[in-house]
Amino acid sequence: MARVYKRKEGVIAFTPSTQQRLQLSRNYHVNRYLVKLEVKHTNATAKFKDENLFALINGLQLVGNGNENIKQIPGNKIWIDNVIATGKSGKSKIEKANGDKVSYVWGFIHLSMPNVVRPIDTILNSGVFQSLDLNIDWGSSANLGSGITVTSANLTVYSDQLINYKRNAGETIKYYEETSLNEEVTASTTEMTIQLPVNKLYKALTIVGVVDGKRNNALIKGIKLKSGTTVIMDWNAEALRVFNDFNYGIENDEVLTGLTDKLKYPRFKTNIINPQVII
Repeated sequence: MARVYKRKEGVIAFTPSTQQRLQLSRNYHVNRYLVKLEVKHTNATAKFKDENLFALINGLQLVGNGNENIKQIPGNKIWIDNVIATGKSGKSKIEKANGDKVSYVWGFIHLSMPNVVRPIDTILNSGVFQSLDLNIDWGSSANLGSGITVTSANLTVYSDQLINYKRNAGETIKYYEETSLNEEVTASTTEMTIQLPVNKLYKALTIVGVVDGKRNNALIKGIKLKSGTTVIMDWNAEALRVFNDFNYGIENDEVLTGLTDKLKYPRFKTNIINPQVII
């Protein structure tokens, strides 16, 4: 019988504009990682960008065997995943007054896909890897906003694992992979087309409009998903935000500003030609 095993994996210290690595344990099936980002900073009329401290992380990669990317996301995706999985933005304390301060945020890195009937189907068997690393690409003080100087920071990582978990006979190993893409939009842009990788089973596409570090509802007017001439969905942004509100039980509307999480149901597989998202 499987039983829960929780442990502290380690701490990744902040060094501006560098990549730091934490070697993770590989003995068990990992349900998710719980992380705490604690930042010591000095404020002088501080103005924080959205997602607050998670913006300090330019990129996060969970990598198996040195070259298999299971997660490849910006730091603010941790906050987004918290909202989508739980309807809450997570425990945090953001000090905005002038002076020397200590702030923190908590979040999950999910390995079992949330909001599905059987999340355990995608639990990560870390034992199949020769190495499993969490890489953090740190930004700088400017990532957080203006009037903020980071003096030190640490990302503490905890694992939520199962011991003696066994899959059903003949059941294949599936990974809950996440990747990201940033595209710049200019004032003259009226429509943008994003090409999607093929031969993938997509659970959802999360699209966020950001202006000057703040999520913005006015940036995205609508989203169309198509493959060749086949249109899979075509909704305006307001309909998508209402859909999110009903499905995720969001604690308040402001949490969803600028965020559209598409196609919670159904899943779709891009084994069809030329899959595109048109915004």
